[in-house]
Amino acid sequence: MDALLSPLVAIVKGWKEWGTVLQIWAILTLGFYNWLWRGVWRDEKTRKAINGWLGQDRVFTRYQRSLGRVLDQLDHWLSVPEINANRAPLSRAFSRGLIQTTMLWAVVYPFTLFLLQWLFGSALTLGGITLTSAPETEQILFVMVWISVVAGVLVAMRIALHVSFLCYLISFLAALGSSIAGPWLANQINTPLPDIVEILGMVAVVVVFTATAGLAGTTAITIAFSSTVANMELVIGAIVGALVIVVLGAAVLEVRVKRRSSSSLDSIGYILLLLSGLAALAQFIPETALPATNERSALLFLGFFPVLNALADFASIGATRYFLRRGLAKGNNATLCALSDLAVGLGIFFALGCGMIWLIDTVRFADGSALLDLEGLFEDLRHSPADQIWVLIMLGSTLLPTLLHAALGLTTVVLSHPEKLQKFISYLLHKGGEGYAPLGRLGQLLLSVVCASVVTLMGLMMYLITQFDHGWLLKHLIDIFEGFAQIIGAVSIVV
Repeated sequence: MDALLSPLVAIVKGWKEWGTVLQIWAILTLGFYNWLWRGVWRDEKTRKAINGWLGQDRVFTRYQRSLGRVLDQLDHWLSVPEINANRAPLSRAFSRGLIQTTMLWAVVYPFTLFLLQWLFGSALTLGGITLTSAPETEQILFVMVWISVVAGVLVAMRIALHVSFLCYLISFLAALGSSIAGPWLANQINTPLPDIVEILGMVAVVVVFTATAGLAGTTAITIAFSSTVANMELVIGAIVGALVIVVLGAAVLEVRVKRRSSSSLDSIGYILLLLSGLAALAQFIPETALPATNERSALLFLGFFPVLNALADFASIGATRYFLRRGLAKGNNATLCALSDLAVGLGIFFALGCGMIWLIDTVRFADGSALLDLEGLFEDLRHSPADQIWVLIMLGSTLLPTLLHAALGLTTVVLSHPEKLQKFISYLLHKGGEGYAPLGRLGQLLLSVVCASVVTLMGLMMYLITQFDHGWLLKHLIDIFEGFAQIIGAVSIVV
């Protein structure tokens, strides 16, 4: 077996960094091909819109058409109830569909970032604590092969069952998380599986009773049932109970929102109450289930961070949609709207960072210890930022809508030069519409390759910016957040 795997191990060693970048690029290409541009050559209206977009001579006109198409598609996905009810532009931008989507992704991407950084070969640390050491090449190879197997099975299921791409994506992430993330995380942080199940069961109870209790008595009910679950000793009962409660809680919340209105305020109130429930939960986690600080960080990583990110991403994406839509309206200054979007995005970014610092310092466990050692976290960010990339990306995700806006502008410029590329893609899509399906698929693939390449290039550019002058930008960001922590007394002032 070693002799069989040795050539693959050698390849992985040489392509560990760039191989992962290429893997991300390939995933983005498939995402654009199967999602954004899926069947673009079949639908005559969409095909004509794309060909008209590609045929524009002026870059700014193409940019306006591109932006309008993206915003219209987002409205179709996220704001149908608000559009049907003829709500104001602000209500459409900050829709209920948006807050539900950000809540979903807030749960998904912590594990995704966790796994991606580990696949890049970095150790994972948090607040001076090593969650898992740097992987061996054989471990990276095993996980990549396992991900490929899971993806292959789900692609086959998608073809056989004709499920939508979104259902396929959620199924893939769920299968990946259940088959790798849970047991692997429990093993890496040295937490026995029954304890980690017990903690997750308690979090599930908080989610459900926050959703069902409404505005009255939420904290009391949360405390009572969290304490009950904390005393459960039957692991099977905890697993089954957690699964049943999560499903019922999601169903109850959906029914409540549909009966009342399509406003996003219900979901926002739910998230705020969930934060209160998690804060109360920290007081009732038994010390026997959390014997060491690295196990305690699981509540922060799996609970508080995703919930706060859901709110911040909702605010950031909603603001971007609102300002960009205003910029397309006649009589409005598009440049001023874009700059306003950037200013609001930066404000949300700093608000999220300061909010996390305040929460970490304020919420305490029953023994008086904090959720995380902030001084250790700042020390790690200064001396080993590569091990904290997943934290930085979680925090920086609030700037993602603004960066995607920049990526759209860059895509417009790329498709403007060379002219032969845009004409070739337009020709292939046109032929696909006439019945030549292979040519239509090739045009769809080329369009997806261009978009994926631009997004990947943007990511590499952001990485180079953070590395400029030995991390000049990162150093000053750390200084700003540490200064805020010193002001509120979360860390000591070094003289």
